[in-house]
Amino acid sequence: MDAERKGWRGKDPLKVHVAGPAYSPEERAGLEGIADLLEAEGFSPYLPHRQGIEALCRPGSAPSGVLRQHAFALEIFQVTRRCEALVLSLNGRVPDEGALFKAALAFALGKPLVIYKRDRRSAFHGSDNSMITGMVPPCGFVRSCRGVPGALKRALGRMHGRLEDLPPAVQRCVTLGEAVWGVLAQRELAPAEVCRHIEELCHEEIQPRSAEHLLRREKVYCSGALFCPEEVRAMAELAQVLETNGYATYLPQRDGVEAWVMGAVDNPLANAWIFTPIRALVHRAVFALDIYQIVCACDAFVCNLNGRVPDEGAVIETAVAFAAGRPVVIYKQDGRVLDSGGDSYMLLGAEQARVDDPALLPQALSHLADETHAPGLALRRIARLGCLIEYFLKPLRWGRGRIWR
Repeated sequence: MDAERKGWRGKDPLKVHVAGPAYSPEERAGLEGIADLLEAEGFSPYLPHRQGIEALCRPGSAPSGVLRQHAFALEIFQVTRRCEALVLSLNGRVPDEGALFKAALAFALGKPLVIYKRDRRSAFHGSDNSMITGMVPPCGFVRSCRGVPGALKRALGRMHGRLEDLPPAVQRCVTLGEAVWGVLAQRELAPAEVCRHIEELCHEEIQPRSAEHLLRREKVYCSGALFCPEEVRAMAELAQVLETNGYATYLPQRDGVEAWVMGAVDNPLANAWIFTPIRALVHRAVFALDIYQIVCACDAFVCNLNGRVPDEGAVIETAVAFAAGRPVVIYKQDGRVLDSGGDSYMLLGAEQARVDDPALLPQALSHLADETHAPGLALRRIARLGCLIEYFLKPLRWGRGRIWR
């Protein structure tokens, strides 16, 4: 570890991205409180609503129009290149999807990640989504705001190999984001002029694949919420559409660890404190197998955004797929949106295509750029465990199919 990373009180303080919801005065005050504590310890925090494109918008609102794509590129640049670490705040009615996306991207790149949560709400009777708990450091959630700087110092001491070589789609966003950051740094410009200069920046479009590649049958990861029978049935129907058109699919409710534990989630006995170690193992197995499927076994990724709010597990999986260079298709046939008539710009920026009809999924996938990229060390370690779990699940899937046939 070089001298810059050993100390955080040097001449050039380490830059830390502080991610979380910033839609209300209370939420913004919470993030700024974390930033103040980090500054007092010699870090240089970055807050999107204070230093990013969001600072040019009305407080509590998201960028609109062309600025949405540029805001996404700026955040990708901040997470991947400018900032050395990321602090995620999970406080709120539901985890903020944009913040989750950035945290998952930082995790996939092997950057130090601290997750702060002092909120009693959770998805599974006191437990958070497996895709969130899988990113939590060994010390667990930070439960006190004042404990964030200390947890960050410990995370910096545990730094492992980082992924410096980025997939082409991610690198294009980094290049655009760096240009956006350069415009924002021109303090003498008025906000309207800054927006005009940012909108004039170009963004390279993804080129379609060759006709030869369109004939190849790929395996597609199907991600989405699985909390009620209707959602489970909808995900099965999406997979069926793809399989009818020659694609292989990975469906967590059918092929993952989730297939064996979903029925026990609402069992009061399963949520008793005595089974805490078993729940931790299950969460780890779910996370590892799904990561393995995304970065090693599947060639493309489909995310179902239907629902009251985007599923936090699906958002994290989308970020991992984006970091691994997998083509991402968003399916949404739901009129509810987050702000300004659209979804979170962190999700909009990651998609290569969007459809509102399941029948259009095969066509959308066939025209996406193939930019498969080798995962970094952080994801490879998890994928190795996922590969082992996949090995043991294969005969169980076969047996289950024989029993229920």
